[in-house]
Amino acid sequence: MTLIHDDRVNCQASPEFDVGYALIVERLLSDFDGELSVAVVATVVRQCREDLCCVPEAAGPEMTERLARVRLGQLLPLGDDLADR
Repeated sequence: MTLIHDDRVNCQASPEFDVGYALIVERLLSDFDGELSVAVVATVVRQCREDLCCVPEAAGPEMTERLARVRLGQLLPLGDDLADR
């Protein structure tokens, strides 16, 4: 039997991903400057991270941030979409 290397993100066991997660929250808080609370941003980022837990580890943080930015932008009133930042 041949074992195939699986490079998907293990969200529970990757401390580097947790550091990346905190940096993503900080960047998005800065980008959405007062429009959304820390709790909302952190929750959306965590949900995005969980939704993307099967992507390759190297792509996880970038894809998480992109998805979170889109979802957070959708929470703002029309005309205030900051997802393009």
